[in-house]
Formats: sequence, structure tokens, C-alpha cells
Amino acid sequence: MEGPLFWSFVLLAIGLLLLVVEFFVPSGGLLAIACALSLLASIVIGFLVSLTWGMIMMLLVAVIVPIALAITIRWWPHTSMGRSIMNRHPGDVPPDVLPDDEHHRKLRSLPGRVGEAINDMLPNGFVRIDGEKLDAVSIGGVIDAGQRIEVVRVEAGKVHVRATSRRPEPLPESNDQMESPLEQSIEDLGIEGLDDPLA
Repeated sequence: MEGPLFWSFVLLAIGLLLLVVEFFVPSGGLLAIACALSLLASIVIGFLVSLTWGMIMMLLVAVIVPIALAITIRWWPHTSMGRSIMNRHPGDVPPDVLPDDEHHRKLRSLPGRVGEAINDMLPNGFVRIDGEKLDAVSIGGVIDAGQRIEVVRVEAGKVHVRATSRRPEPLPESNDQMESPLEQSIEDLGIEGLDDPLA
């Protein structure tokens, strides 16, 4: 009786080992198949011993495999193989994959801006911010048409908003509209007369 039980536990351990190794050795799924067969054989041998041992082995597989899988998935990005495949270190901010054009620069400048819901947001809808109509998502529940909204964040080009009581702020003046100091007179700049320091 101890012989089959011993092999049942050995096959369980081998299956768990193959499960972990699958994450670190590219095998095209062969290790995953061997892992599944090993775990299945462990359960079958348990049932050959007795119904009770078969149920125990099934329970062990059902509990231990997800735990081992979760630990391996959390640990994998910290390994050299995980870092090389992900091309970044754990904890790094994911790179912004959106293009760096005028539209996306404007989207990235929106957090904190206040606008107005054009239609009822359930949670998707349209908002008007600085006179521009944008597709947005409400993150705080339903927002009625005409209600003021505030941009919370922009993720993957999607504007996330919530209801607010803040008033819209005026648009910051662009550099193109501001007059260059070189084009202004000394009087307009408020500079008093300059004394010759060598006199």
C-alpha cells in the first residue's frame, strides 16, 4: 500500500516541478503536457489505492497547483528571463505606447481640466472640454447631460472623468499667442532707465 502512495506523491511533486520549470524553459508546451499527465497519474494512482486517497490527491492537486501557479507568476517578472522578455524591471511604469503627436499630447494634458457632459454618461458618453468634444468614461457612476465633469486620468487614449462642482479654468495662453519680450518696448516691460555702470 505504501508503494503506490509513495509514487502518487512523487508524481505530484514532479508535476509541480514541471509546472514551475515551464515558465523558465521554452518547451513549446511539452513541459505543460508532461505536468498535466504527471498530476493526472498522481490522482489515478491515488484512486487505485482507495477512494479516500484518490479524493485526497484530487484535493491536493486542486489546492496546490493554483498556489504554485500564483507564486510562479508573481516571481517570474523578477527573474532574468522574465525581465528580458518583458523588457523592463518589475515596478517600472509601463511605457506610453501612444504616438507623440499633437492630439495625444493634448490628451495627456487633460487630467485636472474641467468640462461638461454633452449627454448622459452610463458610463460612456461625450464631454466638452475647452470647446472640444471628446469620448469619455465616467468612473464615479452616472453623470447627467450638462453636469460639470473633471478629467481624472487618460489611459490608452481614453478619457476618464468624474462629476465635479469645480468651475472650468481659462485655457492657458499658448506661447504662439504671447508676445515675445523682444518685440515689446522697454516701457511695456516696466523696466526703468538703465544707468551706465561704468559712468
